[in-house]
Amino acid sequence: MDIKDIQEDSVFEDYLEEKQLRPRTIELYTYHMIKFCNVTGMTPMQLLDEAEHEEEKRIPLRKTMLKEHLKDFELF
Repeated sequence: MDIKDIQEDSVFEDYLEEKQLRPRTIELYTYHMIKFCNVTGMTPMQLLDEAEHEEEKRIPLRKTMLKEHLKDFELF
């Protein structure tokens, strides 16, 4: 995943639009989202779908894939 992919992702785009962010903050969010997506092998849309699916199944936060993704990201 590269900067163009992230900038064109509707989920990430919506997230940024909901906030009033400075250009430098947007750059940092974009940079880290690219890294996170590359570590997980998923797009922001796929990550959101996964989280919503786990929420619907009432999976406790400590047992979700998000927790695993964050562990992997810390190791990266």
